Amino acid sequence: MSSMYRRLLVCLILSLSLTSLVSADLIQNAKAATMNVSVANGSVTLNYSLKLVENMTVFCCAPPQFQAALIGTNASGLKQSLTAAVQRLVPGAWVDQVTLQASGTNASSGFWTLSENYTIVVLGASTSKGGIVRADLALLRLNMSNPLMLDGMELNRVGTAYLLPPLLGFASGVVAPEQARYYDSGSVFLNSVVPGNDTRRFRILDFSWLPLFDGWTHDYDPFSLSSVWNFPSHAQYNLTYGRLTPEQTIAPAYVAYYSPSLEMIAPARASIQGDMLSYDVGSVLDTLMPLSVLASISILVVTFLLNRRLSARVKFRKKK
Repeated sequence: MSSMYRRLLVCLILSLSLTSLVSADLIQNAKAATMNVSVANGSVTLNYSLKLVENMTVFCCAPPQFQAALIGTNASGLKQSLTAAVQRLVPGAWVDQVTLQASGTNASSGFWTLSENYTIVVLGASTSKGGIVRADLALLRLNMSNPLMLDGMELNRVGTAYLLPPLLGFASGVVAPEQARYYDSGSVFLNSVVPGNDTRRFRILDFSWLPLFDGWTHDYDPFSLSSVWNFPSHAQYNLTYGRLTPEQTIAPAYVAYYSPSLEMIAPARASIQGDMLSYDVGSVLDTLMPLSVLASISILVVTFLLNRRLSARVKFRKKK
């Protein structure tokens, strides 16, 4: 093998190692939350894994187990509805791609879990000028009010479709207020009026509750390959109710719980003011530069050692 081929091989190995380093850092950052947002290359990508867990429907109207998906042209209706929701917040943006995988599973304990996994790619939310990229992340608070039916299952207006009928059915059987308790997002109620209103409003694709980034956690690391913001788990819908026992507990307890968390990943040294995320393309290159220098030095050292070894072999043969 000639010295040129050796150099090419070493360069290839070190380049792959450097790429793996960058990829591993980004993948590790993307595992922490149920809702992951990444900003790069002029697009905003939303990867949402959303779950509603409930046993209210054992009272009545138990939904079935199912699996369904929307992809490609089959998702065109969802893409249009999401684009309308995004454009109410960021007029120039649109949903370029969307896929959805959904399932409903029943457990022996009586709990039903609705899982919805979305990948949504949004374009037109960012601008670039003078090496500075700005992305309007107001779109994260999108609120899609349209129903979303897939294989006969409602996937957006889940409060009205699944949770309200058993709640109203239970409440109609309560003769006196002291016979039941309703615990709605930390507040206690003697009747179903407020819990019922909250349940009617509950939609999976309503993210208007997300606060500005001032309320998120962010640890600045100048040497990281990415900038990360986290919003902790938030009980966006949390309702428990049942008949009150003499011991002042409720039995049986009917529960529904939906508590997403969110992580947003942007390029290195990004900053946010209000909803506007900004980063310097040059800063990203500056972050990668030390790794490139290290790789170059490693290539030179390995090449030098290989050349020395080859020279020593040639001299040894000449002596023979």
